Amino acid sequence: MGEEADLRLFLVEHDLRGLSPALLASAHQVLEEAVCRELGRGSRIRYVQRIFVPAERRCLCLFQAPGPAPVRAVNDIAQFPLARILAVTSSVPHPRRTAGPRRTIVMTRLDSPARTARPAPRVMARWGATLLLALAAPAVSLLPALTTGLRGSAPAVSFPHGYPVTLMATLAVTAAACALGACIAGRAGLIVIPIGLACWALIGLGVTAAGIALGHAHLTDWGIVLLAAVAAGLGAGLPLAARR
Repeated sequence: MGEEADLRLFLVEHDLRGLSPALLASAHQVLEEAVCRELGRGSRIRYVQRIFVPAERRCLCLFQAPGPAPVRAVNDIAQFPLARILAVTSSVPHPRRTAGPRRTIVMTRLDSPARTARPAPRVMARWGATLLLALAAPAVSLLPALTTGLRGSAPAVSFPHGYPVTLMATLAVTAAACALGACIAGRAGLIVIPIGLACWALIGLGVTAAGIALGHAHLTDWGIVLLAAVAAGLGAGLPLAARR
């Protein structure tokens, strides 16, 4: 009881209009997992209640914590758009009384009401790092040790150490980069990773189609390398991001 005496109530307002239906459905579980992670770091925080307003896609969550810092940390981990945090106190009438004091809630605003619901800079930095990883990983196939002749004519394309080496190396690097990106971005990786790989998917489709049309097998092979790398990145990154 002594440890809970200094815990205060905090009401957190989330604007969830930008979340997909899948993320919206798992919002409660994501917050619980974020609280567990924060508890593992030694913080004292308890997730008390969640109230969801479907018509406005807004969520009010009640936490117990010594101060606002653990509450903000939990919301950073969950990566939900944070509108504001309010310190609140609550009282209820005695259950045996038919008439008595009304329920009261006193709120102290900790965040500016004009604050827009946008991710914190460090969250955006994690998203940017994940995007760069997804964009850069398939480019390993451009290394001269794996593929040559890409700047010349299509028939000049070759694989110095053999096509299987180029294929496996590109797949391994892309899968590892996207898995790392999922660990960095968390559930946001479900959106960021596909965006980063989309350009390589388009390039791979274009190169494969050109190789088939021109009858250049190695050019077609390189396009297949890029498409396979995109599939490997999605296969490694998305399941991991979904579990964050």
